[in-house]
Amino acid sequence: MKQLLLILFTSLLVSSQAAEAIKHSFIAVDNKRKQVLKVDQFDSKKNWQTKFDIKPRALQKLSNENLLVGLENGFALLDLQTGEVKKRVTGYSGIQSVCRLKDGRTLLGQDGDILKFYLLDKDFKLERSFSVPGKYLRLTDVTADNQLLFTSGEPWTGVCADLYGKIKWTVPLPEKGYRLYPLKNGNFLTSTGETAAVCEVAKDGKVVRVFGGEDIHPKSQLQWFSGFQTVSDHVVAANWLGHGKKGKGPHLVEFNQKNELVWSWTDHKAAIQITNFLILK
Repeated sequence: MKQLLLILFTSLLVSSQAAEAIKHSFIAVDNKRKQVLKVDQFDSKKNWQTKFDIKPRALQKLSNENLLVGLENGFALLDLQTGEVKKRVTGYSGIQSVCRLKDGRTLLGQDGDILKFYLLDKDFKLERSFSVPGKYLRLTDVTADNQLLFTSGEPWTGVCADLYGKIKWTVPLPEKGYRLYPLKNGNFLTSTGETAAVCEVAKDGKVVRVFGGEDIHPKSQLQWFSGFQTVSDHVVAANWLGHGKKGKGPHLVEFNQKNELVWSWTDHKAAIQITNFLILK
C-alpha cells in the first residue's frame, strides 16, 4: 500500500513539475488597448509593446525578422524582434484577416453583410477583389494550394473557397467560430466563443473531441475562446475577457491531449482582452 501511494505521489509530482516547466515566447493581440505585445517567458528583456490607432487582429510570422499584423483599415509589417513598425498599408475598412501567400501576394478579408476579400500584388496594389456569401469573418487560413479556410454565420459554418470566391465545400460548426484549422486526419479545429472550447469537428460537423470547455473546467475562469493554435500535440487558446469579463480569468490557456490545463498566462496590467496570439517558442 505504501509503495502504491509513493508511486501515485511521484506521478502527481512529475506531472505538476512538467506543467510548471512549460514556458512560451509569444505575440498577442490586445484589441481593447489596440496593441500588439511580445511576451518572452525565457527572457523578459525581449518583451515589447506596439500600439496602434485602430484595432489589430490577425498575425502571421513571415520570417525571424518580420511579423504581419492585420488592422481594421489594412495591415502593418513589424520587426519581430523589436516591434518597430516598418510598413503600413491603409485605405480599407472592416478588415479581419490578413495572409501573406507563398507567391508574395497579400490577402485581406473584410467582414460585413457579405464577406469581401482583396488580393494585393507584391507591391501591395489591388490585383482583384471577390465576395463570398456570409457574415462574421474572423481569421482566414490559406492552404498549400491556395484554398481559403474560414468561419461564417449564421448558421455557423466552416467554409473552403478559392481565390476567386468559389465555394468548394462547407462544414457545419457547433457554435460561432473564429478560425477553421485543418488537421492531418481530415478533421478541423474550431473555437466556440462563449462556451470556451476548441472542438475537433469531422467533415459532417460531428464534434469528436473537445479541448477546454467552461463546463469541463468550471474553476478555471474560461470565458470566451477566440484565436487558438496547436503546439506539438497541445492546443493553446485565447481566453477573451470581453463582454464584462475584464480581469476575470487568464488570457491564454493550454490543454494537453487529456484536456488537462497545463499552462496559462495572466497579466492584467500588460493586457485587457487578448483575442488572438502566435506562439513563437
